[in-house]
Amino acid sequence: MCRASLFRAVGPDELADIRRLGYLRNPPGIVVKYFAVTRAQAIWFARQAVAAFGDPPYAIIQVETVVSYLPKISVDRGIRIVVLDDNDLAGLKPRIIRYNVA
Repeated sequence: MCRASLFRAVGPDELADIRRLGYLRNPPGIVVKYFAVTRAQAIWFARQAVAAFGDPPYAIIQVETVVSYLPKISVDRGIRIVVLDDNDLAGLKPRIIRYNVA
């Protein structure tokens, strides 16, 4: 088994949900969450979303997970990502590591 850190840019609504619950969950109709494999890539994504779509500033969260295999890493807009579903999210404890990324 190996330990892996994953990073995610979260908007104000998801950040409020994390603060209220202390864990990650998908809203109804959403079945996966995307995580960058580096902090810098999550920050890059947040800045692109703010610039392109006028989104409010993002926060960056980090989760630590232990995996018995390396999850499939895909590329989305030049960012190496890991896609986690509801089962994968169970037990992950998000830690807010940066605020107001714009």
